[in-house]
Amino acid sequence: MLEALQSLKKLAKPHLSWPFQARPGTMTFPMWLPEQRALLAEYARITGSVPLSLEWFTPEQARVTRELAAPVCVASSPYQRMRQAKLPATSIGGEFLADLADYRARLALVADLSVTHLVIDVEHWRAANEDAEALLEKYRWLDRLARDCLPAARIIYYERGAVQPNNAGDDGWLPADWHPPNAPGEINSCSLYFSEWGVNQEIYRRTVARSDGMPVACFVALGTNQRRGGAGWSGRYEPGGYDLATAWQVGLELNHPWAAERARRYPCSTTPLVVFWPGAFAPEYPSWGEQFVAYCKGAAGEKI
Repeated sequence: MLEALQSLKKLAKPHLSWPFQARPGTMTFPMWLPEQRALLAEYARITGSVPLSLEWFTPEQARVTRELAAPVCVASSPYQRMRQAKLPATSIGGEFLADLADYRARLALVADLSVTHLVIDVEHWRAANEDAEALLEKYRWLDRLARDCLPAARIIYYERGAVQPNNAGDDGWLPADWHPPNAPGEINSCSLYFSEWGVNQEIYRRTVARSDGMPVACFVALGTNQRRGGAGWSGRYEPGGYDLATAWQVGLELNHPWAAERARRYPCSTTPLVVFWPGAFAPEYPSWGEQFVAYCKGAAGEKI
């Protein structure tokens, strides 16, 4: 895999990544082991950043990141205490205060790194089921603290403004409701996780149509996809993901100038940045690496 990555060109657009994952049932992160340092360096060169988890990063990971002198994408899933206690957005008790204090303290720990992007994923509350103003304030706190600690970082909220396939909608589609109206954010995003790429294209089209000119980032799954189940889409993510030809096509559509000149046919070509999920070379998704190589070759217009 190292030799394959060394042959790849740097991606033209920013490509962020969900943090590297641990081996199942352990706290061992293969991509942070010393023997993978060259692979990590190549991955940072190609994508333009090193991914860190705000909740799980270690001093050793910070040290390696400094040695690589690479830009950093930090991902965070805040309000975990409130989630575990199943508290509503209106709660301002001890769990809320502890969550904010922990969030700010962890942001301070990465403030001396070259953090260019912060990806925030909050999937604890749905706007339809919560007090809108209380939920809005929960997001505002995240935004205030992040901009105070990481003023140069661009903040991407997962699924902000997204439209998703949903059989409850009159036309089979509904807006995602993780975020209340007027939630903080300067860029929308949508997850393109489905096994049928045509569905992902329509997700992007519909999200752009609702975004009033705001740019839309793409979350792209490699090594796994969400599959159809029963009457609609299931919540299951199965190992495997795209065949290599499709992974190549995805890379072409999201990156290559030829696709950008045909944006009506290839709508995702207009995205300004991409976030890979799951974490790169995730142990439980063994096809992630070869699909990443195919994606990068598609981005460069090179044969596989």
